[in-house]
Amino acid sequence: MKKGYVDTKFGQLHYRPDGDSGPFLFLVHMTPLSSRQCEPCLPYLGKATRAYAFDNPGYGNSDPPAGPLSIGGYAERLLEAIRQVTPGKFAIGGFGTGAAIALDIERRAKGSVSHIFLCGTPLYNPEQLREKSALVGAPQLSTDGSHLMKAWAERQIHWGADLDPALLNRLTADVANVYERYHWGLLAVEEFVSSGETERLHDQLSCPALFLSSDTKVAASNKAASLRVPGSTFEIVPESREPLSVMAPKGFSRSLLAFMQGPGA
Repeated sequence: MKKGYVDTKFGQLHYRPDGDSGPFLFLVHMTPLSSRQCEPCLPYLGKATRAYAFDNPGYGNSDPPAGPLSIGGYAERLLEAIRQVTPGKFAIGGFGTGAAIALDIERRAKGSVSHIFLCGTPLYNPEQLREKSALVGAPQLSTDGSHLMKAWAERQIHWGADLDPALLNRLTADVANVYERYHWGLLAVEEFVSSGETERLHDQLSCPALFLSSDTKVAASNKAASLRVPGSTFEIVPESREPLSVMAPKGFSRSLLAFMQGPGA
């Protein structure tokens, strides 16, 4: 797979692309991973789009900022990189933290975003936000390396003990690569949700929106979010788990491409 960098005023952002023709599509990964999360689905998406998955600032191989960013800070930097790739219209979407960033990019690039997809959009009620906020804290490095085993175990808890060990190793390596700052994206989401920005940006969406989920607890949150957006599409990828780009790349890509070929194309 080809990889590359875009130079911005904030530093270099790394990306993984696929596809030579069709509309531009940008995918924004979840915290604390990298664009590696999108590797399994890029070959499918590249058959009909020019798909790009960027490493968020401070994650993967993208240059880190001097300190934690807000969701708006991530969006500003990624939008500058997107504009280096195309000055025209594009589709965008993301997973978890990436969904929040995609929402803010849609606001900033109003009129240029043809479609948006959201997987695990962070629209939480106060109780859910308190539960998730309790999990956010500065990571602690351990001299015996047990923090790496914790990262490994957390991936298994979230995505299943039967996750392919080779894939699990690569995803855990993404966490280890940025361990001292892996929680920055989580802090950004916490502030984004508590400020009410998530609700406002859902209410202000002005392009076709797809809320795409696996048949898990994430579906309820995505369904609730879709009800805030008139005319949006809510869809469950059958027999899948989160994150869809990793666990169901073919079904995820099929649903996303069908959506992009609909209104607004």
